[in-house]
Amino acid sequence: MTYRELIDLYKSGKLDEEQKAKVEKDIERQEAIGEYLFDEGEIPELGDCFGEDLSGEISSEQVDDEEKRFAKMIRSSIRKAFIKMGVSVSVVVLVVVLFILFALPKVVDLFYYNPGEIVGVDEGVETNRMSLDLAVYSELYLPEAYRENVRVEENGYGEYDIDIVQGTSRTNLFTNVAGEIERNRMTLYDPNLLKMLIVNAFMVDIPGVKVPYGAPDGAAGGVEDAKRALHELNDVDSYVAYVTLSDVMDYSSFVEWTEKEELAVEPEWCAIAQKTEEGFESENPMGFRYASACSSLSHDNAYPYLTYWDAVESTNAEKDWKISEEVMTTHMVSMLRYMAEQKAFNKMMKCELEYETLAKNVEDNGLHIYGFMIMGKKDEILQASNVEKVAYVYTRPMR
Repeated sequence: MTYRELIDLYKSGKLDEEQKAKVEKDIERQEAIGEYLFDEGEIPELGDCFGEDLSGEISSEQVDDEEKRFAKMIRSSIRKAFIKMGVSVSVVVLVVVLFILFALPKVVDLFYYNPGEIVGVDEGVETNRMSLDLAVYSELYLPEAYRENVRVEENGYGEYDIDIVQGTSRTNLFTNVAGEIERNRMTLYDPNLLKMLIVNAFMVDIPGVKVPYGAPDGAAGGVEDAKRALHELNDVDSYVAYVTLSDVMDYSSFVEWTEKEELAVEPEWCAIAQKTEEGFESENPMGFRYASACSSLSHDNAYPYLTYWDAVESTNAEKDWKISEEVMTTHMVSMLRYMAEQKAFNKMMKCELEYETLAKNVEDNGLHIYGFMIMGKKDEILQASNVEKVAYVYTRPMR
């Protein structure tokens, strides 16, 4: 008799009490063991344990032998199930760990400003995102602190260590400023480096440039205060001077004026005003580099003459180094439109302006200069302050 036949007899109630008790014991044991097995575990049937050739009465010795074989097979099945489970769990854990270590930081970085993103390569030299962003930003707003080289070390999860490198110096003192960017928040160990020019560095009410906040005096006080401050400078140190013009000039007129007056030192940077129906307006000092040292930065061609180097490359140094009005205007428009696209950088710098509106104004009306910045000794700055159409000069020590 097979075990299946025995089960059928049990189900039909045809077994004696002794056989019935043994079958019930087998069923109870199998149900208990089944609770420990995974679906992948191979659980043997009772028929496989007791064989298909059982017949007649089942002796106690035969049942004991079959029980031992059954228990052995169950232990083997459980062991196999747990081995499969262990391998599966190990693979899952390994995948999760590898994802956390290598993939997750990259995924998180996609949601934050990445200063180390490569935006251009020229002859094997790479330009990263923040180097280009800071070159444009500092040209617009930081006449004394133009920066075009930022070293970046990625730490993952939107975190980066940065080192802002000073490329040129008039004082032969070079100051690199380190910091970190953590999920679109920048911390510098010298926050003054990227501090914008004070709003009254130029006495903007003199040339008829309207400012919303109103500025009756410049940073050096009134006109006479500024003149006295100039004469009190020493003859040894070098200074930065912000020169306010008595009239707003377009770019070509400004170039002609500088050549005619033969300034002792070339303007390094020019401040521009926006053309309005009433005249001109300037909310914050903003401008472009005029005659300064710079390095090459590579980028895509979406913004023509984006960097100052691009503009300089358009000139013929042997004939005339001056950048044409068309190129300089395009340069200014490209900088403003580029900044309009850099949402994350602008938010990080807390400088979210209507850049597209400013760009359109320059594109339609050209460049209008109401002041400029020079660097030099006391006698050189005094010479510039005494030429025609200079109305006001504010000086500060060169850093």
